[in-house]
Amino acid sequence: MSDAQQLPLLPAQPHRNHTLFADHYLEEILRREPLWPAAWPRAAALLAFLRDLYAREAAQLSGYSEAQLEDHWIKPLLAHLGHVWETQATVPGLAQGIKKPDYVFFADETARQTAVADQRTGEYARHALAVGEVKAWPVNLSRRTANAPTFDNSNPMFQIDTYLRSTGVRWGIVSNGRHWRLVQRDSSHKLDVYFELDLLDALNAADETHALAVATYFVLFFG
Repeated sequence: MSDAQQLPLLPAQPHRNHTLFADHYLEEILRREPLWPAAWPRAAALLAFLRDLYAREAAQLSGYSEAQLEDHWIKPLLAHLGHVWETQATVPGLAQGIKKPDYVFFADETARQTAVADQRTGEYARHALAVGEVKAWPVNLSRRTANAPTFDNSNPMFQIDTYLRSTGVRWGIVSNGRHWRLVQRDSSHKLDVYFELDLLDALNAADETHALAVATYFVLFFG
């Protein structure tokens, strides 16, 4: 049996790739790499965690403010994935009137602590892995909030592009808790180039193979 025949058929596409990566890599090459099955235990643990958290929070998610969503959904998920982050970090290069990034992610606690002394300098970004922007659950990640001219309510994709170009950090994450987008500095200015996963695709999947595929992509690209 060939490698292609050994790959399980999925009932639906487990990701939304808007030209950030090659589809052939995501759907064929990656799933033949050893890191794909190696991620399954983490993916299964993520599914169990998400299902428990969603059972407790589903009724409140659409009503939470951005800050409440962070406290009750985003941060627990990031902690489960093992992320180390700083919130509202004072990073260099941001013009007046532009708020601070919601998150700056680091490889470990030592890198985060080291970066504190370099806030407001160009060295800060050297310590970071990614920057993150979070919105409330109902917010469309590709649209500006109507009649809201402030930077906080502009297109979230424009916001993350601003952070990436200002800081020099290569990777950015944009999320409303349900949809998670990965963007890259070289193409973020286009505003429509990203890799996206919908967590409800995993939580509502009728097929466990599909649920595990979504979770596997999630731990590999956002973990």
